[in-house]
Amino acid sequence: MKVIAEEVGLSMMTVSRVLSGNGKVAPATAQKIHEVAERLKYRPNRLVRAMRIGRSGLIGVVMPTGLGSFYSRVLSGVHDYFAERDTSILLSQVHGDQGEGAIEDELKVIHRLIEMRVDGIILRPANDEATPHYFEEILDRGIPMVALDRYLPSFPCDFVGTDDLAGGEEAASLLLARGLKNLLLVTAGDKVGTSRDRAAGFRNHVKSSRADVSLDTLVCPNFAPNEDLIHAYLSALGKPVDGIFAISDNLGIGCFRALRKLNRRIPEDVALVGFGAVGTSDGYAFPFSTFDQHPELIGKSAGELLAKRIANNARKALPKQTVRIHASFLDRGT
Repeated sequence: MKVIAEEVGLSMMTVSRVLSGNGKVAPATAQKIHEVAERLKYRPNRLVRAMRIGRSGLIGVVMPTGLGSFYSRVLSGVHDYFAERDTSILLSQVHGDQGEGAIEDELKVIHRLIEMRVDGIILRPANDEATPHYFEEILDRGIPMVALDRYLPSFPCDFVGTDDLAGGEEAASLLLARGLKNLLLVTAGDKVGTSRDRAAGFRNHVKSSRADVSLDTLVCPNFAPNEDLIHAYLSALGKPVDGIFAISDNLGIGCFRALRKLNRRIPEDVALVGFGAVGTSDGYAFPFSTFDQHPELIGKSAGELLAKRIANNARKALPKQTVRIHASFLDRGT
């Protein structure tokens, strides 16, 4: 700025006001300063700016490793929102989807982001049951945080995700509308809220709508396809299933492969509905009916909530916000 000031014949204070966008300066003067700054390839020092205004202009985003199509699209939504607001994203990835290893890795990542003085954090939690003690340092420092996809009932932070309960209800309604009588619900257990809520919505709607429908449940250990487990379960069930709701598309892929091994046709013999709009990943060449969670909108909404927290500069001044986005059914004829 000193070199720029000397070249344009103005004070460093005037140059600083123009380059920081603060204060009124004659348009011709501002243009001259910007032209010289561009020619000299001037770039503001964000570290100095952060020390002066108390904000780094950095947002920490924590996602599972590998990302996958869902989280990649969520990240795109977050990126697009903050790219228009002169804010940079620091992406950190956690190894594993859940469990002690993922939780330990997540804490290390969070501490690293705090050391980087991020203005806020957007987190896909590895632990749905995390208590305030788990995020003690975030609370102590008053860093705004938004959880996405997995709700944290015990922690006072904003949340953005899918209306999983309504999604499960709609899946049940669609299968029942076809007059199916022997349904199978394939879940990833109750430890993860997304699986728990989609399964609950499905069960509740089936039980409240049709007393003559048989509903069995297969609990898989994780969100992987679990093809062998599903195949063994269907083989030993002792009755023909005519409708399946898999609470994730990965589990839906396992169902499709298992049904194919058993020579069961889709949809002639068995109707199949997944969740997540994964598409044709994992070598799967037959797109089945599913629900689009609109991940870009989830990412953008998380960015909006976090920006609002940062702007208010007082996380406790606003009530905890929860945004659940409706998942749209994609009918692919299955």
